Amino acid sequence: MLPQNASPKIIDPKFEMSGPATMNQDVRERQLEYLVAISVSGFVLSVMMISLGRFSFSQSHWWLWSMLGGMVLTLVLIARRHKLTPHVFIISLAGSVGLLLWGTDTDNRWPYFFMLVVPAATGLLLSRRWETILTSLLIPAALLIVLVKTDLPTLIDRAVIPCGVLLILTVVSYLKEGNTSELMYWAVDAHQKAERRSKMYYEQREQLETALHDLRLANDQLAHMNTALGEAREQAEQANRIKSMFLAAMSHELRTPLNGILNFTQFVSSGMLGAVNEKQAEVLQKATANGEHLLSLINDVLDISKIESGSLTLFVEEGINLKEEVLPVLDTGRAILKNKPVQLVFDAPAELPVVRGDRRRLRQIILNLISNACKFTDEGQITLKLHQQDNELIISVKDTGPGIAPEDHETVFETFRQTERGLKHGQGTGLGLPISRRLAEAHGGRLWLESDLGQGANFLVALPITSPILTPSG
Repeated sequence: MLPQNASPKIIDPKFEMSGPATMNQDVRERQLEYLVAISVSGFVLSVMMISLGRFSFSQSHWWLWSMLGGMVLTLVLIARRHKLTPHVFIISLAGSVGLLLWGTDTDNRWPYFFMLVVPAATGLLLSRRWETILTSLLIPAALLIVLVKTDLPTLIDRAVIPCGVLLILTVVSYLKEGNTSELMYWAVDAHQKAERRSKMYYEQREQLETALHDLRLANDQLAHMNTALGEAREQAEQANRIKSMFLAAMSHELRTPLNGILNFTQFVSSGMLGAVNEKQAEVLQKATANGEHLLSLINDVLDISKIESGSLTLFVEEGINLKEEVLPVLDTGRAILKNKPVQLVFDAPAELPVVRGDRRRLRQIILNLISNACKFTDEGQITLKLHQQDNELIISVKDTGPGIAPEDHETVFETFRQTERGLKHGQGTGLGLPISRRLAEAHGGRLWLESDLGQGANFLVALPITSPILTPSG
């Protein structure tokens, strides 16, 4: 694992641009330094042999001074990094070999093999083309030198073999350089790819570390937000519990005197305190109706507070026949419709399974749905339908009213929420449908809506015939 602040090793820009050419130039510069070192060693060795009298195949030592001068000039140019340094070295080397051959005894063939050094050095420092050129010049020059100094048989005996070897080595070098160049280009290409991958890796690692840092910050912020959200939710739940407790308490406090008022009004209406004329009876009837409506609203508030606080208790019974339970609900619906041109229709098969549940709460669900349909349907038909589907009993209340837009389908099931049309009618508190859905869910069922604007509304309740979450009350 590298340190966090470690930076990737990036390839030199010049190398990135020129690649194999720059590498080849670097290799040739090192080879030139090696060849100069070898030449210096050869010069020192030659001087020692001459001093000891063991260097006798040349009658002249001008080639030695030529070699010394070429090395000195080459070293100066190397220090200045002159681009013509290899050419100067090759020229001095060729001149030294030429002077050596010119001063060589005709009886000795070994100096002719020094011709091999020049094209070999040329191939290393310059190019194959220059090597070929020098070879084509050296062979005729060597043959000419021998021919000038001796006859043709001696020429064949002394120079042909070295020249042949030189020609063979040139051809071999020509063939080898192609493979060497390909290998060098392949190596450089592989190196460049490795450098690019390394650079990409470090860039991706830096991006990953940045992303991880941002992720840690986001996680910290999310943790703080979750903590704040939990505290806010706890406060909201506590406020909701307090609200439910307050509503329940207020509902109880209001129901007691209201029941007393209703009982007293009904007591007066019955004539037990004296005769009641027609005008008084009408007023008392209106007072009773309004009181019962107010009592119904208070009961709704009490129910929703119990549901939200989780204190709602169902009195579960077996064998509830919904066909019988809906009959008084239908009478209530017809009373609500009064003189409206609306027909209330009941549709149920002859055989319908009984269900398990709270009889009063099931009747309350159907009454809420029928009451809503009667309030918002001005003409046409309201159909209450019961039928079995698989292991469920389906209750459907379908009307020909104004309908409900799809975006308001969930709104109508929220407490104290009404659609725009409901607000305009000024009817209800927005509690009937939320209570009905909660009561259906408490029975292990569900309540949903199918409607669109101008197409009427169809409220459906699916109740399990035998709900596994309900047990009969003792």
